[in-house]
Amino acid sequence: MAANSKASAQLRILLGVGLIIAILILTAVIVSLPAMVYPVTGELSVNPARLTDKEKIDVLNGTLQLQSSFRAVLIQIVAGLAVVSAAALAWRQYLHTRREAVRQRQEKRQDFHLNLFGEALESLGADAPGLRIGGIYALSRLAEISSSYRSACADVLSTFIRTKSPWPPSSPRPGESEIMLAETGRSLRDYDPDVQTALTVLGKHTYIWHQVDYIRLRHLDLRRANLSDGHYEGVSFAETHLDGGWLKRADFNGAAFRGASLVNANLADAKLDNCNLRDVDLTGATLDGVSMRGAVFDAGTRWPHGFSARTAISNGAVEVPLSASAGSAGPIGVTDE
Repeated sequence: MAANSKASAQLRILLGVGLIIAILILTAVIVSLPAMVYPVTGELSVNPARLTDKEKIDVLNGTLQLQSSFRAVLIQIVAGLAVVSAAALAWRQYLHTRREAVRQRQEKRQDFHLNLFGEALESLGADAPGLRIGGIYALSRLAEISSSYRSACADVLSTFIRTKSPWPPSSPRPGESEIMLAETGRSLRDYDPDVQTALTVLGKHTYIWHQVDYIRLRHLDLRRANLSDGHYEGVSFAETHLDGGWLKRADFNGAAFRGASLVNANLADAKLDNCNLRDVDLTGATLDGVSMRGAVFDAGTRWPHGFSARTAISNGAVEVPLSASAGSAGPIGVTDE
């Protein structure tokens, strides 16, 4: 910034000196050029003896009038050039000012985004759940206003969920051998409200909007989580426990659930198109109005009462052998990850 200011000051000095020199040159031209084009001695030097004094005066006056007229034309030309130059300089100054204003706004915006990201990360490491939730919403806000931070925000949120909700579970959640959380009537928000908030934020948009290949939420304890109406297309929930969760009307197109547990989960009107449902436990789950076009399942998939493999096939799902590999089992987007 200091170097730029010094260079600008030097440029202003040079422009000032150049302007003074130009004014002096133009003044000299305006004064001397008419006399050179229409010299006073021009007519008088031809045959001055034949001219009377009155005629000499008339010739002199006529020459001076020509010089004056020519000088007036020069002044008009110079004035016109000055106006054009002033307009050009004003336009250039306007463009420079505008570019500078845009640059400053961009710098301020970048600084704001960077500070917001740093503060959000700091809040995620706080002990108080309220501060962590505030950090999650800050990341959500940053992803909304800055596309360049969307991938980072999605990575941070998914990492936060994986760190906070591993399977097997840890305190204060009920363990594997205790009464199943899905039967306690308490939701994930009661045990880990910040994890629920992060899931909700991730579900506001698709992974494409977040500018990531896909989001990994594998081997997690997400029992009694609320994913209703969310966008979780392409998310990997492999071997994750979503028992008793609210997944109504959620879009899971292309998601991977292989080995996941969705016991007593409510999947009413959810979209499971192109999902990997192999070895998934759906015992007691609600599948009313669910869509399964292109989804794959196998003999290890456990269905709720009143829903069978035949029902899944009638809904567009495809049964594959237990030995089938993930790459050959389903459509694009269906993986074991």
